[in-house]
Amino acid sequence: MSDELVAEASDPGPAVLAASRSPLAAMLERVITRVGPCPGISMVAVSGGPDSTALLLLAHALMTRRTPPVFERLIVGHVDHAIRPESDSEAMQVRALADRLGVEFMMERLVWHDDSSISSARAREARWSALQRIAEARGVGTILCGHHADDQAETVVLRLARGTGLKGIAGIPEVRELDEGIRIIRPLLQARRQDLLDLIEASGVPVVNDPTNQRSDVARGVVRHEVLPRLEGIHPGATARIAATAEEAGSAAHASSDAGPWPGPESIRWRRQAFKGHDETAVAGKIRESIRALSGISVGTVEAVPRSTWAAIARAVLDDQVRPRTFSLPGIGRIRVEVRSVQWDLDEESADESSTLSS
Repeated sequence: MSDELVAEASDPGPAVLAASRSPLAAMLERVITRVGPCPGISMVAVSGGPDSTALLLLAHALMTRRTPPVFERLIVGHVDHAIRPESDSEAMQVRALADRLGVEFMMERLVWHDDSSISSARAREARWSALQRIAEARGVGTILCGHHADDQAETVVLRLARGTGLKGIAGIPEVRELDEGIRIIRPLLQARRQDLLDLIEASGVPVVNDPTNQRSDVARGVVRHEVLPRLEGIHPGATARIAATAEEAGSAAHASSDAGPWPGPESIRWRRQAFKGHDETAVAGKIRESIRALSGISVGTVEAVPRSTWAAIARAVLDDQVRPRTFSLPGIGRIRVEVRSVQWDLDEESADESSTLSS
């Protein structure tokens, strides 16, 4: 470990005190109170960037400076993607911060078995798998992630551009069950990126700056560096309002009830007659959301299917034609509308593709 990193392993008091006094600490505490307590071991997923580092400082403050403590025990989980040459030193920096805070550090370094380019989707899938393995090995019940309001707004804008339903507008879920006994909580989805950066500056803790976050040649980078700043120029506060709308949409989608009988979301075969009496938009949305809820189906792949395709399927379901019609859904499979039924099938090519994507 370098002399610089050893020097950082000093008294963590000022950094933790800054986090404890930040309004973000109260926000984090309110979220945990709302979604339920975190007994046992909670793991903070820390990349070393400002967002996850700020979350670690806030969680540590709520564990050590609140009575009773909000968190019973914390560990740091780090995934070294082994893609960039500086990933080793970044892992050392995260370890140094964990040591400084007196928090257990666990890491997994990813191994790529081929020379093909590693897409962001592939890296994301590998990262979640690694975090799950760490959580299972240490008996972790909760994984805390540092996604914030700017991340949420970017996701919603991208999904709206592709065409999405109510659940798509809800964006990144605040709570998600990763596996039996392990849940993911993203408690900072209403916090702005700048607020997290301000906390990092006040704490004096060094962070990693991933150059890929500055790219403007990919869709999310364009939204981050061009679209949202332009929206902020037109309507200041637009990013926060988009994130708040996503939260409202998530609550509405979770609490909504259907007007009529629908096939269960675990189904892959429906009675065509069950859709009669509903309008085209409702039928398209129900079929899309039912497929998206099936195990092994990538949410991103479903959201990438154009709205016009779902509308065409709905029209076929609702019309009176008896001839069979088949619709191809890239990466998902096929939907076949027959006289009495609507059948979804996952073909071999789609099965291979969906197995490599994150849901």
